[in-house]
Amino acid sequence: MRSAKTFPANGTPPVLAPAPEAPTVGLGRLVVAALFTSLLYAALSTASAGICPGGVDSSGGFIDADGLPTTARPVCLLVNFHPQRWVLLLLAAIVIVAAVLTARATRVERARRIVVIATLSIVAIGIVATLASFPAFYSGAVTQWRGGPVPHFWFDAVTTITKE
Repeated sequence: MRSAKTFPANGTPPVLAPAPEAPTVGLGRLVVAALFTSLLYAALSTASAGICPGGVDSSGGFIDADGLPTTARPVCLLVNFHPQRWVLLLLAAIVIVAAVLTARATRVERARRIVVIATLSIVAIGIVATLASFPAFYSGAVTQWRGGPVPHFWFDAVTTITKE
């Protein structure tokens, strides 16, 4: 047989204290910031450039980059720039480390501080990585190419050389 519920003298059930605030406060915003930063970085650091110095003259013969007749077919250079994988991995690692640290935090203030620092770090890394990708693309190495050795790009680039 079940025991009867007992209430205090006034007959109302006892009011329970609210549950303590979870120390993982703000992790959702951190994940959204990381996803937004990753997508923006990937969009702004993807580009392509190409050049085909020379071509074909009006009589059907080949000309080089200076417009002089040549017997060799013109060579084309196409460079596709892509986001650095290590930047995306670093952003993911910051989210994971922040999640672990907030789960271990004993005070809500400390957990919030961890999330704020992680969010600021993610945004700063995204901005710096995006701005660092622009000089690689706008350096003029592709448009100044006239055949010969392929320019080296410190940025993640796929280089393709074809005969026109």
